[in-house]
Amino acid sequence: MHSLEAAPQNISPRLGPGGVPLALWGLVGATTVLFLSNAMLPAMLEPVVKARFGLTDRQVSMFFILPALAHLMFGLAVGYFSDRQGRRMPLLAWSYFGVAAMTAVLPFLQSYTAMLAVRFLWGVADAVAATLLFAKAADLSEHTGKGRAMAVMGMAVSVGYLIGQPVAALADLRPELPFLATALATGAVGAAFLRQSGAPESLAATTHRILPALRRILPVRALWPALLFGFVDKYTFAAIALLTGTHIATAFGDGSVLTPALAIAGFWIGSLAAAWPSGVATDRFGAMPVMLAASAVYGLCLAAMGAVGIGGFYALMAVCGGFSALMYTPSVALVARHAPADLRGAAMAVFQLVGMLGLILGFAATGILSARFGSGAAYAVAGSFELVAVALVGGAIWLRRASAEGPAVEAPAPGRTAPHP
Repeated sequence: MHSLEAAPQNISPRLGPGGVPLALWGLVGATTVLFLSNAMLPAMLEPVVKARFGLTDRQVSMFFILPALAHLMFGLAVGYFSDRQGRRMPLLAWSYFGVAAMTAVLPFLQSYTAMLAVRFLWGVADAVAATLLFAKAADLSEHTGKGRAMAVMGMAVSVGYLIGQPVAALADLRPELPFLATALATGAVGAAFLRQSGAPESLAATTHRILPALRRILPVRALWPALLFGFVDKYTFAAIALLTGTHIATAFGDGSVLTPALAIAGFWIGSLAAAWPSGVATDRFGAMPVMLAASAVYGLCLAAMGAVGIGGFYALMAVCGGFSALMYTPSVALVARHAPADLRGAAMAVFQLVGMLGLILGFAATGILSARFGSGAAYAVAGSFELVAVALVGGAIWLRRASAEGPAVEAPAPGRTAPHP
């Protein structure tokens, strides 16, 4: 693994493939392993959790809600603490050890209460790791294009989700194998981080307390569209996760486990295929136009998913996956680019926090809408939310132009000209 430490601020980093800092590629494997864990655990609900304890769907939902609550409770504090210390590597190392330990013990627990407690602790460690990985990526891309840097991180997320299902299939040999294999990989990444945690990171440690720090982050107008889309995008992701299996079973009469798994795989393949182009487009044209255009197409496709046949459904899942990357990369690039340099950890935590709020609302609202009006209506509502966000941000930009203030101009990537307003 390449060195993960940030280069000093006045020295341009060594560049690797695609003009991305060589050190940043070292984060890609670590990010893949973390999101492999995120994908594997839900896949093990049926064989290891639900069947063992005879749980209802409502009880099973806590398996998802508790990690999200952990993100809400601890993500911001951890992001701010890393800014305050001017270091991220020690916390990253121990967060990976935490994810590994909690993953390893899960299949051996004898009560669902104990499993929920461990799942919450897993969520705490995951909140630390996810927040600091993207903050570290922003640190390492200080002198290069934020779009391409965030694109390779998005690629790692997609790969992690794609291989989570095959790893979960190891349960056919022994139920605990997916947990132990994932824990081993996560622990190995933690050891690699720990070995490098003694080196200086050259970060500008903030001197602000947490409330003044938030008062520096939240008034930054360039961050507002990213936060809005971060919330809405996660709402739609929750809708897709919750509705796919139900819609295929009710609309197409296919109750197998394989069919929705293939549809979700199509989504992540589409996301992986579009990840690098999304970074190049963000650096070349600016984050805002790419995010707005992609979100509009994504919203239309998502709203139509309940009105097509099985072939169209598979196609729209892949298209939505591709445009999800074209939405996500520019939104996180906006945070990396416009957050105060000494508060990137806290800013990334705020972005993660609003996303988790959207995820929780998405699971709750989509479940209610689907039960009452059907999955097609729930898809339409999710897609409509995305289109409303596009209208709000696009309308705000138009009003600023009309009032002759002009839109906020993003700093171009090195070697690029500034995008036209």
